[in-house]
Amino acid sequence: MPPARLSPVRRILFTSILAALVVIYLEIFLQIFYFASVGDFLFRRALPPIYAADPVRCYRVASDLDYVHRTNEFEIQIYTNSLGLRTDASHREYAKPKPDDVYRILVTGPSFAFGWGANYEEIFPTLIERGLSVPGKRVEVMNLGTPSQGSAHQLCWMKEVGYAYQPDMVLHVSYGNEVNPVAMDCPTRAELECPTIEDGQLVPAGVDSVARAKAFVKRFALVFYGYYAWNAVAKPEPVPDATRSLYAKGETASGSETSFEALADTYAGHVDFLKHLLGERTQVAFIYLPYSFAVHPDDIVRFPGLTPEDVPITRERIAAGVEAVTARGLPILDTLPPLMKAASDHRLYYWLDIHFTPYGNRVVAEVATPFVQELIDRSQP
Repeated sequence: MPPARLSPVRRILFTSILAALVVIYLEIFLQIFYFASVGDFLFRRALPPIYAADPVRCYRVASDLDYVHRTNEFEIQIYTNSLGLRTDASHREYAKPKPDDVYRILVTGPSFAFGWGANYEEIFPTLIERGLSVPGKRVEVMNLGTPSQGSAHQLCWMKEVGYAYQPDMVLHVSYGNEVNPVAMDCPTRAELECPTIEDGQLVPAGVDSVARAKAFVKRFALVFYGYYAWNAVAKPEPVPDATRSLYAKGETASGSETSFEALADTYAGHVDFLKHLLGERTQVAFIYLPYSFAVHPDDIVRFPGLTPEDVPITRERIAAGVEAVTARGLPILDTLPPLMKAASDHRLYYWLDIHFTPYGNRVVAEVATPFVQELIDRSQP
């Protein structure tokens, strides 16, 4: 007697269950493989639980951290002091009032200033500190850099907390596809965009269910390794198409002299705020860092909505923005040219992570140290 055949409904059900089991086992295998390779869970790759709420600037990096951040691209140790400022393993604190024999620089900015993806000893603020000299004084860099935090939040911290540390110089680090505006004052708490902190992780204000779903899906190993495979064997080369260019859109067209003047106004306002708060003798300077595609053009595939045509236009707009700020007599360092020069030999940014490799940090420090040293020398009697 021939075996009974499954009905179509049962065949579909059996096939579905079998496929689900294969997917589950494959996901488990890849998660174990990632943990064995990296030493940490995949879901913590981009969202480490290192944040705490802050009454002045909405959030900060948590105090007194000793946290290992592991991904498949890097493994670093994150230490902070009681203020949540990044430090070495000593959790270094900073005296207030400032000792007479100290020249103090406060570095502000987002994750690039913080040094995401590199150990404290490798990040450019630390390398700058080690390369500077002031006669009769010890140079000290306080690193307020905080991932994803805007300059307005940090001006509020300066107004309520930071002024007491009496920095001789404030060095603001900005990052973007071009030179972006900076805050000119500290807004009210209601006007600040404050993310929430969930289990030590940042959740942006107003995040919708779609964004949450995308973030959740990215934690799956099948998605993570599938993205790798897609880029390695299947993803086509970007096709030139000027109609898809970022700068083909009206609101981001090549720009006018007026728009760059407005940009420079924000930098002048930023300086005025800090000098009014800290004193006219306080120096304020800026370092601009570009997106990776301006340095490594092949990275354009990582940025949705951009095409190869955007690379030269972006470079031109960066130069125009820097020129507008410089024309106001404000010191700003454009790191794009030295980064482009160094990129011919080494990769300066990670591939999946958007931040600098240790080598990228070193290149920035090599040009930023003499830039800052010259400003210090000018201020000395």
